[in-house]
Amino acid sequence: MPKTITSKQERTNIVIPQYECKADKTRVYRPLFDYENQQTTNKPSEKLPKFVRRQTQSSNPRCNRAVKLAEKEWNPNKIYETNGENRGPDIVRYRYGEDNDFAWCATFFNYIYNPNHIAGQNVLGMSDKDVKSTQKILKRAKEVGCFADAKSGYKPQVGDAILWRSDSDNMKGHIGIVTEVREDGSFVTIQGNNNDKVEKIEYSSVQDAMRRISSSGASQTLQGFVQMSKYNSEHSLAQNEFEDSSVMNPDSDYCWLS
Repeated sequence: MPKTITSKQERTNIVIPQYECKADKTRVYRPLFDYENQQTTNKPSEKLPKFVRRQTQSSNPRCNRAVKLAEKEWNPNKIYETNGENRGPDIVRYRYGEDNDFAWCATFFNYIYNPNHIAGQNVLGMSDKDVKSTQKILKRAKEVGCFADAKSGYKPQVGDAILWRSDSDNMKGHIGIVTEVREDGSFVTIQGNNNDKVEKIEYSSVQDAMRRISSSGASQTLQGFVQMSKYNSEHSLAQNEFEDSSVMNPDSDYCWLS
């Protein structure tokens, strides 16, 4: 079942604590024995939790900046809609100054990819009008060849859009960004306008994310993933394609963490 992450400090129980090797800062090792607190006991040793590697960065700098900004915008204690339904100062910012009561998951997704509202750098090169629609983003992704169907066996990547369609209205849906993927198939997303706020949701698998219930009670079916790294790599954006040392780790394999 999907899990809402409600704390910045919350850790998944399938990733065990790690000790850093001081001689080699690029590697970490699971603790085998605590010499400071060793005790004589006849109790059998407990089995360690499953060791699962997780990836939190992409090979594409623009995806990394989007993930980093999404993490910054996520605050589990914040009330986002302070001026009525779909209204509030942060939501106006995600809309580049527009103040209306339209659903804002798509505008949030576009904002984290284009926070400075640079001309021509909306998601998938879309217009300000069309990028407000999740289903127009889906259509555009298919047109440019960077859409992966949920039933294709595709494994989501950091920076991807995850996109649902309403079961009752083909023009409505929901969108979020994948911020972490794991070797066991589980992944984490950040979604704007989820329960009226920016929320972090963990899924155990793509199948786990297949059916979503909106805050209004409407059911939505997962369509698939927009491969943002692929699109950004094929469509160079000069003002966005510089190396950002604050989010890229040159010693990592796209930053697999343990």
